[in-house]
Amino acid sequence: DWRPEATRRDGLVHRSRGGAAPHILVIHHTVTVDPAVTFKVLKRPKLLAPSGLSTHFEIGPSGWLLQYVPISRRALHAGPWNKASVGIDVTGPWKYDSRLFADVQADALVALIRRLAGLLDIPLTAESVRLWKFDKTLDPARFVGVVCHATVKATKIDPCQIPIGERHDNGRWWDAVLRPAILA
Repeated sequence: DWRPEATRRDGLVHRSRGGAAPHILVIHHTVTVDPAVTFKVLKRPKLLAPSGLSTHFEIGPSGWLLQYVPISRRALHAGPWNKASVGIDVTGPWKYDSRLFADVQADALVALIRRLAGLLDIPLTAESVRLWKFDKTLDPARFVGVVCHATVKATKIDPCQIPIGERHDNGRWWDAVLRPAILA
């Protein structure tokens, strides 16, 4: 439930999953410069969401992994997708350029996705890893796989359309580089 490779940080709102096991990983962009700022923002949820905000994991600028909520509990990060998903936030400021995220964060993200997929029996296939545009056909009750927040919510751009480090291709890094790394 708590991952041994992550630094544990309690204190964020979470709810019961009602016995359901997570079968989706949702990747987010924090819009903050470091995990301490992310934690402060999430601790003051009424500024952003009346019911609260939380995430399961955050990957800091140096690839450092924090865990805020046990996997068995529902974090509040993706609306109707919360009950079926695990939230993974990647720390990065609100500016879109080639230095937004570090390559070490991408490596840590791929490693975490692979570990969680193995733990939760989430297949990593071309069909189950959807890291680009909004897809209104996806249903959180039926879909099993990995998505970006923007894949499941039309008004979001995080983080699928944001380039990372040196290895980007006009913002399609997530689909062109990260997706093949996850599927490898």
